[in-house]
Amino acid sequence: MRASSCWLFLAVLSVTGCGRAGAIKRQDFGDKWPFTVDSGTIACPGPQEVVFEANGRKYALNDVAQQRKREKNYYDIYEIARSDPNTGGSKVDISPIIERGVALCGK
Repeated sequence: MRASSCWLFLAVLSVTGCGRAGAIKRQDFGDKWPFTVDSGTIACPGPQEVVFEANGRKYALNDVAQQRKREKNYYDIYEIARSDPNTGGSKVDISPIIERGVALCGK
């Protein structure tokens, strides 16, 4: 009975994408790196929920994570968003990071 419970748990994890993570760093993106930290991890703590982890903090990256920010104590991603020197104060586009995270969660 216990073994079947374990398999059920693993099946649920694979369907929801929970527990998936992938390291990313400034070197991978060059000038398009959107953060003030040099590296971090994209993680999927829940279905379609994408967070960026850096320096011991989890930042809500996509809309699903933003909706769960208070419940899960995520930080606002714009706390570490890098200003784009070419646009006079706008932040560097984070959509490539979000897209990578959504792809990771969907695997």
